[in-house]
Amino acid sequence: MATQTKFPEEITYEILYNLRVKSLSRFKCVSKRWRSIISSKEFIKRHLEKSNTDPDITRHRILLRLHHRCLQQNTVLLHSLRPLLYGPNATFDNLPQQTNLLTRVWGSCNGLTLMFVNNARLVLLNLSSRKLKIVPPFPEEGGEYAPRHDTDRFIYGLGYDESADDYKVVCIYTLSNSKPHRTQMYSSKTDSWKKIEDFDKGIVPVEDSGKFVNGKLHWLAKDENGGRDHEIVALDLVEGKYEIMARPENFSNSVPYQPILGDLGGYLSLIGHVFVSDTAGNMLDTSVWVMKEYGVRESWTKIWTLSDFHDPKNCTRGALPLCFRDNGDIAVAFGSSIVVYNGKNKLREIRGAIVNDIIESLVYVESLVSPFGDEELGH
Repeated sequence: MATQTKFPEEITYEILYNLRVKSLSRFKCVSKRWRSIISSKEFIKRHLEKSNTDPDITRHRILLRLHHRCLQQNTVLLHSLRPLLYGPNATFDNLPQQTNLLTRVWGSCNGLTLMFVNNARLVLLNLSSRKLKIVPPFPEEGGEYAPRHDTDRFIYGLGYDESADDYKVVCIYTLSNSKPHRTQMYSSKTDSWKKIEDFDKGIVPVEDSGKFVNGKLHWLAKDENGGRDHEIVALDLVEGKYEIMARPENFSNSVPYQPILGDLGGYLSLIGHVFVSDTAGNMLDTSVWVMKEYGVRESWTKIWTLSDFHDPKNCTRGALPLCFRDNGDIAVAFGSSIVVYNGKNKLREIRGAIVNDIIESLVYVESLVSPFGDEELGH
C-alpha cells in the first residue's frame, strides 16, 4: 500500500516566496492552508523583501503615461522593467496592458500606488492585485474636504511608516489662497486623517508628487516672494515634522526651467537644465544628480549629462530619466524613445512607433500588500 509523502513545510514556503503575485493569487484557491499562508502578514512582508531586493529586477514594473499619436489622447502602459531595459528590441506598439483609467499618479510605495481615478477619486491601488481603496475626505474648518485633482491647491505624497507598519498619505494644501500651507496626514491603518505641522518655512511647495526615500517624503519648494532658487523639503512620517535638505553644491538652480525632484532606484535625485551653445545654436542640456548616501550633501553625484550624448534631434525633445541602477545603468526617455546608457556607452534603444511623448513614469514593485491593511488579513 502506497504511503503519501508529506512535503516539508519550509520548502513549500520557499517555493511560494519565489512566485509572482499573479500566481500566488491563483494558489490561494489550492487549500485553506495555502490561503492562510499567502494571506498572512509574515508571508506578505517576506515576499515584499524578496521583491525589493531582487537583483534581476524581475518583480519590478514601470508605469508610463504616454501621449498616443493615433488616438490623440493619453494612455497608461504597464510593463515589466527588466525586459524593457535589457530585452530584445521592441516598440511600444506591442507592449501589453494599456488603460485610460488613471488621470494622475502621486507616488508608489511597496506595491501600493496613490492616484486619481477618472479625475475624481483619490485611491490607494495595488496595480498587481488590482485591489483598490478610496481615500476618504479629511476634516477642515468644521466641514470635510474631499481629496481632489486641483493641483494649484492640493499636493500629495505616499509613504510608509515602518515603526507603525502604516502606509500614509500626505496632503499639502491651501484654502482661499491662505497662508501657511496646511498639511493633513492619512493613516491607512486607522482609515483617518490628522492635521500635522504646517508647511511654513518662507517657501511654497512646487506642484509635484512627494518622493518617498529613506522613510521621508520630499518635495521641491521655492521662495514665496518669487525667487528662482529651489529647496528640497523633507517630511518625517513618524514625527510629522519638516526639514530642509541640502542640494548639491554645484547644482545649477537659478535657470529658466524648474528642476525636477525624483526617486531613481531608491536614490533621491535632482534633474537640472541649462542652456549650452554649439554650432547649431542654443540647446537645453540636462544633468541628473543622485544622493548616493542619504542626508550627506557631499554624496550628491552627477551620474548623467545629456551633452555627453550629443544628438540635436533628441535634445529638442528633452530628456526624462526613468530609472537608475547601482551598476550605473540609466534609462532615459527622449520623446517617444527609451535609451539605456551606462556611463558614456549607449546599451540599447526602444522606440514607440505610435507614441508622441512619454509624459510621466513610475517604477513600482509587485507585492501582496493590501490597501486595506490588517483588516483584510486572513480573509
